[in-house]
Amino acid sequence: REWKRGETGYGPVLEANVLSVSDRGSVTVRLTYFNRSGHETSRTTASLCGSNGRNVIRWNIGQAEPFSFRIVDSASDTNALLKALVEGNATIRVSAGVNIVEMPVSPALAAEVRMAVACSSPVEGSVKARAIRARNTVKTFKLNLGSFPVLVRKANTALLKGDARGTVAAIDVLMKAAMKGIPDRSAEKVHVAGHAHIDMNWLWTWQETVKSCHDTFRQMIAFIDQYKDVVFLQSQAASYRAIENLDPGLFRRISGRIREGRWEIVGGMLTEGDTNMSGGEALIRSFLLGQNYFMDKFGKLATIGWLPDNFGHISQLPQILKLAGCSYYYFHRCRPVFGTFWWQAPDGSRVLAYSNSNYNGHVSESVAKEIRDVVPAKKRLFLVCGVGDHGGGPTRVDINNAHRLDNSERFPSVKFTTAGEFFRKSLDEMKGRPVHAGEMQYQFEGCYTTIARIKEGNRNCEASLYTAELLASLGRMAGDIYPAEDFRKAWDIVTFNQFHDILCGSAIYESNAD
Repeated sequence: REWKRGETGYGPVLEANVLSVSDRGSVTVRLTYFNRSGHETSRTTASLCGSNGRNVIRWNIGQAEPFSFRIVDSASDTNALLKALVEGNATIRVSAGVNIVEMPVSPALAAEVRMAVACSSPVEGSVKARAIRARNTVKTFKLNLGSFPVLVRKANTALLKGDARGTVAAIDVLMKAAMKGIPDRSAEKVHVAGHAHIDMNWLWTWQETVKSCHDTFRQMIAFIDQYKDVVFLQSQAASYRAIENLDPGLFRRISGRIREGRWEIVGGMLTEGDTNMSGGEALIRSFLLGQNYFMDKFGKLATIGWLPDNFGHISQLPQILKLAGCSYYYFHRCRPVFGTFWWQAPDGSRVLAYSNSNYNGHVSESVAKEIRDVVPAKKRLFLVCGVGDHGGGPTRVDINNAHRLDNSERFPSVKFTTAGEFFRKSLDEMKGRPVHAGEMQYQFEGCYTTIARIKEGNRNCEASLYTAELLASLGRMAGDIYPAEDFRKAWDIVTFNQFHDILCGSAIYESNAD
């Protein structure tokens, strides 16, 4: 699905990030754009050269990553070209097949190049760290340093003289001037939890669900291997079991990351089942099947209930969660309030619950606004990050954005953490937070009547299993063998089919036929 030479189209450029500039004039750049197939990609090479008296950056779509260009025109002075680039007097030429687009270097990109040059200078760590934070702050707050011409000239003069320390010092002064009036929110916290919501059946059947799980889990393991801070969480024991059967090697790698704390198991249920139409016994069996699987395979239980996409939540669920080993609950729909609150069952059982605006979120500057919208008093946001429904998880852009924002002056801390860490820290901040007693209902009311045959079949199965277990228990008292494994398999099928898009009848015809 990559762009191939001879194809004539490509999508819009999303962003151009200068990663580094070496003392030899080699510039490493990441250009992110949409290819012909509509997929976000970041593969290109470029060269900066003089052309007919103009300074031109030529980007030719290729396959090198990271993307590098070198100042190659020997007829032009390297410093003059670099000066033109950092002052915004160059032109970007993007070529893809027969299409050629030219655009001027924006002040924001020129500012980022300036920061990249400073960050690449051979200076001690603390000075370079300040330059990196300055570069990230320019991008985060979209500062236009071209509006400070005197200070910019001082930075450019030091840069072109090869005075690394002077360049960084000049940029420090420039940043202080540019950031006047920007409030300091660095004490606020954003907990980023990598996650991929995966519907067991919805607009696809089970075979495609297994492929989605495999693709997602394999990519998340690759990210965890590459980035030392990335943490991923996943619910639904059925998805883990599918990977255990399909790819034992990948399953062993996941198990290893779970032991290290880099991959978190949540949910505790076999699937993210509907709680309104499932019987009480079936809900408990789903937790029993899910938690037993987690304990058997990973040596631990899930401690966080996880039903982000369910269409309602029964009042007894806090009691069931506590008895199943879950003290916390994350959900999205039918919330009484944003943020943290205590959810109380009729028997008095409580869980610490949290709800926000999106369970398929992405990392961007908007997290600062979300803190004020969701948790204005507590200054601690839980961001569930990743492409979802059909799987996917956090993207490389999300990860890089988290690193950039976390290294931006005056911006809230943005770090990957487990959901457990967020909830444990929130426990100490519950003063003044509300208590909600009772159910949380309803959304998509049509799901309680549509595809009635599935609902009828579910209730018949629940009733039949109750009767069969009762009779088998009486038979055991008379000396017969109790068919425990047969009952386990039967409950496995029933509780799997109580997944919220199956039992609720919101899936496609082929899924219902399954």
